[in-house]
Order: sequence, then structure tokens, then C-alpha cells
Amino acid sequence: MYMELSTMQALGYAVRDLLLGLGQSLLVFGIVWLIALVGVVLAVGITLRILRRRQILDQPNERSLHRVPTPRGGGIGVIIGISPIMIAFIYGMVRSSQVGLANLAMSMGIGLYLLTLVSFIDDRRSLSPLVRLLVQSLCCFWLVAAISPDYRIASELVPIWLERLVLMLALVWFINLYNFMDGIDGITAIETLSLGLGGFMSVILPSIINVILPHYFTVTMPSFFDHPPILMLQPVIPILSMVLMAAGIGFLFYNWSPAKIFLGDSGSIPLGFLSGFLLVCLVLAGLWQTAILLPLYYWLDASLTLIHRLKRGEKLWLAHRVHFYQRAVQGGLSHAQVARAILWVNLGLILLACASLFIPFGLALLAGFALVGWRLWRFDRLSPVTQRFLHSQPESSS
Repeated sequence: MYMELSTMQALGYAVRDLLLGLGQSLLVFGIVWLIALVGVVLAVGITLRILRRRQILDQPNERSLHRVPTPRGGGIGVIIGISPIMIAFIYGMVRSSQVGLANLAMSMGIGLYLLTLVSFIDDRRSLSPLVRLLVQSLCCFWLVAAISPDYRIASELVPIWLERLVLMLALVWFINLYNFMDGIDGITAIETLSLGLGGFMSVILPSIINVILPHYFTVTMPSFFDHPPILMLQPVIPILSMVLMAAGIGFLFYNWSPAKIFLGDSGSIPLGFLSGFLLVCLVLAGLWQTAILLPLYYWLDASLTLIHRLKRGEKLWLAHRVHFYQRAVQGGLSHAQVARAILWVNLGLILLACASLFIPFGLALLAGFALVGWRLWRFDRLSPVTQRFLHSQPESSS
């Protein structure tokens, strides 16, 4: 279309076409983000005052990394804050003509609020690990079972029941992983906004590239902007991404070090469920490389720590301080320094996820493992145990 024009003229027309084509959708998603952000900021602020007034505080102990009693349960405010958007979104999906989409929406909504309720009770009364695991498994099973059989990940390799079972177990693990990693100020808020940003970029970038640079790159992955109506299946990923970004940024106002309020299980569990659902949607949409790269730091830190604790015969449901990021704090870095370092890693993973559209995925994944591995190694070297080991070694003679 633009071959007979100069390069600058062609680029100008392409940008104009991009703005005209995506403007409506981007405006809608921007409004969604703003409403959710304002809702989270207001709801968490109100929750903070209630928790302080009722003295619902997280007391420091030998396994925690904070020194002063801090209100715990800010996750209730986060979920309440995003509820207007989530309820409207779920209602729109249910009212759509697609039966499978309605079932998926209902399963997501019921799971989200059931996990919030049970986790809030756990914050107050400490439910048994078995009860928590059963509720999480039920919610994940219900969600996965609601996915239409038309959406397959590996249809030519495994039967659908095995695929869904693996998907359910991965979702349960991701929920618990999200909870395990919520151990210092700002870390869960940063991970949540990073997943939201990465999810949004993964669906908007193909449209931008295909319009501006059609003669240099062709991205053949599905475009979620081909159908502008907001209540169709296509906007599920960008709307969930906007909600997660708003939840992360809104809570970060209160949770950046020194934190005024902690998320608690009532926040980390449902946010893990919602984030995991976003990753499932990415996989089902064919964006599995994005779903692997975006949470790679959380995957590796939590998984390697789990293996380490299994080898030591520890009870996995008990609190601890042996995650790599926790070792860094114990080694002298502040909560803010560690959270900021993880943010930079996440931004690198987002760039790699976007780059995987144009370069071999194996190369992007290798770079992702190298980036996260380097960061974990740097954190581990700050660990008091590692420091004592290094300092105990005799110096080599020159």
C-alpha cells in the first residue's frame, strides 16, 4: 500500500492507520485500567484504616523479614477495588452468545471470590494446609473444566483429559508459588503489574508491527484487535492484563518499602489465581512462549527453593526465609533494592517475550534462563550462609 511513497510518508500513513484501527480498543482498555487503579487505591486505603483500627496486624517473628507490626489483609482491598471491572467483565461474558465463554467466566468469577473468602479466613484463623489445598484444587478444576474442548494445547500429543489435568496441577502450583513468593515489601505488586504489562504487550505488539512494518516483519500469531467489541472472546487477555497492572500499581502505593500494609493470603492467593488464568489464556491463544517467559523469575526462585527444602526434609507449608530474594535481604540489601532488581529482571523477560515473536523461541528462552539464573546467583552470593562459606575458604596463593 505504501510502496510508492517515501519512507517517512509511508510510516506516517501507517501510524495514522494504526491509531484509527486500534484507537477505540486502546481507549477502552485505558479506561478499564484507570477505573481499576482508582478502585484499588481507594479500597486499599479504606482497608488499611479498618485494619489499623481493629489492630489486625502481622507480628514480626523469626521467619519474617519485617521488624514492626504491620496491618495484614490488604488483598481484600485489592479484590474489592478491581471488582467493578471484574463483575462487569464477567457479566458481559456471561451475556455473550458463546456458551463456552459464559461457563469460563462463571468459573473464573466463582473461583476468584471463593479463594478470596477462604484466604481471608485463613489470614484470621489459620486454616489447615489440606483445607486450603482442597479449595484451591476445586477452583482450578472448575476453571479448567470450563475451557471449551475446541481450545487445545497439545491435541496431537496427549488426550484432552491428560492435558487438562496437567493444566490444573500447574495452576494449583502457580497459586501456591505466588503465595510463597510474597515475602518482602513490593515483590508481589511488582510481579502482578509485570505479568499484566507483559500480557498486554503480547497482544498489542503483533497489531502494531503488522501495521507499521508489514514489509519487514510478519507476525502470524492471533491478533486480539481484529474484533473491536469489548465483550467478545478476543479482549479477554488485554482486559485481564489491564486489571492486573492496576492491581499491582495500586497496591504498590501502600506496599513499597517500608510497607504500610501487607497483602496477606487474601491477596496473594486470588491474584495468583487471576495471574495463572491469564497465563492459561496466553497458552490457549498460542502465546505459550510469553506464558513461559513472563513468570520465569517466580518459577525458578520458587521451584529451586522447593527442591532445596524437599532435600532437607522440611514441611513445605511452613513459613521460611530461604528463597533467593529472602537471602539477599538477609545478606544486607533492602526490600526496595531487591524488589527493584526483580523489576528489572521482569522487564528483561517482557522484552524477551516480545522478541520471541521474531527470533527462535529457544534462543529467547535460553536468554531468559541466563538472565534469571544470573540474578539468582547474585542474590545467593549475598546469603549469610554463602558468605560464611566463601569467607571460610583459604585464599589461593598467587
